[in-house]
Formats: sequence, C-alpha cells, structure tokens
Amino acid sequence: MSDLAGLARSLAAAGRAVDGAPLPLVAVGWATVETERTLDGLAALGPLAVGEPTTEPSLGAFARVVTLPGCAVVILEPSTEGRLAAALARRAEGIAALYLAGDPGPGARSTALGRPGRLLPHDRPWGPFTILVAPADPAAP
Repeated sequence: MSDLAGLARSLAAAGRAVDGAPLPLVAVGWATVETERTLDGLAALGPLAVGEPTTEPSLGAFARVVTLPGCAVVILEPSTEGRLAAALARRAEGIAALYLAGDPGPGARSTALGRPGRLLPHDRPWGPFTILVAPADPAAP
C-alpha cells in the first residue's frame, strides 16, 4: 500500500472522529535532513515569513514554521531516532505530516504550531502522520 493511501485512510479516520465534518488543513509537515537548505530552496519563491526554531515532540523533530499564502509549511528535521527519522529513512525528504484543525481532545500537547495537538493513530512507524491541532484562537493577532 502506498504512503498516499495511508495518509488518505488517516484523513478519513480523522473525519469520522468529528462526525464526518471536513477538517481544515492548517499546515503541511515537510521532512528534511537539512533545515537551512530547505529554507533556502523555499526562498526562491520570494520573501518568507519564518518562525523561530521550535520542536515537534510527537515526531521527534526540530521545527521551523514557514507561512505561505493559504497554508503553513512546518520544516521538520529529526532531533531523535523517532518517527521523523524513520520517515526519512524509509521515504527520504518530502511531505511527512498534515496538520488538521479540530478538537485534539484529552492528552493534547504543544505542537510546532504553538497550538495543543495530538498525533492520530497511524499504520506504520514511518507515517505518514496526521496531527490534529486546536483551531486558531480568533482573538489572537
């Protein structure tokens, strides 16, 4: 089964978890072994709004959030021999995670986006991964 099929199954399961309502895409997680090279590649698109370095604990990664029109990209580089390292070893660089807005429920923890979230169940230790994050606070700047 392809990784794309696994991601589709994760998305379908997330939709059922909230009564079938579509979950808005908040960000795409991009796995890399070299954050600066990836940021340099994105800079070819024009000026970037790049957030401060942070972490994505559920994937074992250092993270930088890049805000692009319509969606954010979370650049993920392994910080442990965890999920993200497994994704890179198995599939190389590319999309490793989707961040969807919804109620993360109990046990939510901080994500690279600065919102509480939780990693949804997945079939394989190398993903692809779906992270459910709390919707943005409309009162936030």
